Amino acid sequence: MGAGGIGVSALIRLAMQQGAMVSGCDLVSNKITQTLSQLNVPVEIGHSPDHIKELDLLVYSSAVAKNNLEMQFAHEMGVECISRSQMLTRLQIGSKTIGITGSHGKTSTTNILSHILIESAIDVSVAVGGISEVLGNKNFKLGSSEWFVSELDESDGSMLDAECFVGVLTNIDKEHIDYYGSMNDLVDAFSRFCENINKEGCLVINFDDIYCQKIISRISSNIKIITYGLHENADYRIVDEKTNNFSSMFELSFHGKSKQVSIPLAGVHNAMNTVAALIVAEQVGVQMDPGINSLVSYRRIRRRLDILYKEGPIVIDDYSHHPTEIEVVLKACRESVSSRIVAIFQAHRYSRLQSLWPEFVDALSSVDELILTDIYSANEKPLEGITVDKLAKAILDNSSIKVQYIPDFDNIVDYINSTFQTTDLIISLGAGDVNYITKKIAKILKSNDS
Repeated sequence: MGAGGIGVSALIRLAMQQGAMVSGCDLVSNKITQTLSQLNVPVEIGHSPDHIKELDLLVYSSAVAKNNLEMQFAHEMGVECISRSQMLTRLQIGSKTIGITGSHGKTSTTNILSHILIESAIDVSVAVGGISEVLGNKNFKLGSSEWFVSELDESDGSMLDAECFVGVLTNIDKEHIDYYGSMNDLVDAFSRFCENINKEGCLVINFDDIYCQKIISRISSNIKIITYGLHENADYRIVDEKTNNFSSMFELSFHGKSKQVSIPLAGVHNAMNTVAALIVAEQVGVQMDPGINSLVSYRRIRRRLDILYKEGPIVIDDYSHHPTEIEVVLKACRESVSSRIVAIFQAHRYSRLQSLWPEFVDALSSVDELILTDIYSANEKPLEGITVDKLAKAILDNSSIKVQYIPDFDNIVDYINSTFQTTDLIISLGAGDVNYITKKIAKILKSNDS
C-alpha cells in the first residue's frame, strides 16, 4: 500500500527480484505506479478490501492510516501487516546493512556511497529515496555482495526498525516535531538508532551538529564512533571548501594525512555528504585514494540540485522543502554562478510551514525574485492563517525582493518564459510536484535550441 511512493516502490522491485509475487495500490496514479504497471506489477488505484484476496503479507507506507479499510480487512482475514521499514529490514536479512539517516542529506549521501562502492567493484544492494543515475535511473539495486546500503526514514521513527552494521547520522534539525513531540524526543530517537548499531560495526556522525555532539556524549563507549565535519576536532575534517560552477573542492584532513577532494556537486553540505560516504567506503574496504578518484564520474540523483538546462538560463530542480535545505541550496547556487536567482517555491505541508514560518521567510528572502504557488498539502487539512498570501506579505516585509503568488503552474511557465534573462538561474524548490514547472521550462528551451 502506497505503491506510488519512492520508498514502497523500491521494496516492490527488490521483492520481485528476490522471487516474490507482488501487487500494489495507491490513491492516485503517478509516474511510479505507471512504471510498475509496465513491469507487469498489478497496481490498483484507490483502496478496497477486494485488493486483499490471496495475500500472505501486506506492506503499508507511513502515509496509510491505521483505520484504512484494506488494513482493517487484512487484519480480519489474518493477513500479516507490516510497515515499509519493517519490510526493508526483512529484505536485508543476511546482509550487512549500512543505514543512513538524519534530517537532511540522506538521499545524496546514500547515492554518493553507492557510487563509490559500485565503482570499486563491490556489488552492493541499495534502497534510496530518489531516482538515481548511478543505479540506472532506479531507486534500488539488488547486488550479490553482503553489503546493503539503505536510506532510513526518520519522519515516523522507522529508522529504529533497522539492524545496522554501519550507521550514518548526517545531522539533526527541527523537523517532524508533529510526530516526535519535541526536539528532545527527536534527539532521543536518533540516540536509540545509534545505540542499536552492531557493536562490531561503527557509527559515522556529523561532529559539527550540536545535537549529534549530545548523542556522542551519551552513547555506549563500546560503539566505534567516527566523526566528520568542519570542526577542528573532527576525525575527518573538511578544510577550505570552495564551490564554483556547481562543483566543489576541499582538503580532507584525517589521521595526520591530507587529501585533495574534487566533486561534481555544489556546496559545503555536499562536501559533508561526500566525506560521510568516503568514511563508510573506507570501513567497507575501499582505500581513500581510489574512493576519492571515483568521484570524478559521479552522477547526480534526480531532484537534488538537478540541472535540467544550462545553455542560456540555468534551470534547476531541487527537493528542498525545509528552510535549512533551501538556505544551503541557494548558497551553493550563489557560490556557483553570479546569476540573478528566480525561485519557484511550493511549501510542503501546512504543518511544516506553520512550525517553521520565520525560518522560511528568512531562507526565501535571499533570492532575487520569488514566485510562490499553492501549498502541497500531502493530505493535510488547511490550517487557519497559514496561507501563501500571508507568506508573500511576510517575505515582502522582510526584504526588498520581488515576490508574487501564481497558483497555476502553466501560468508560471508562461510568465518565466516571457520575462527570463539568459543569465538567470531559475530553480524550483519543494518536495511536491513543483518540478513540473522547471521540467516544462527546460523542455521548451531545449526545443527552441533544435
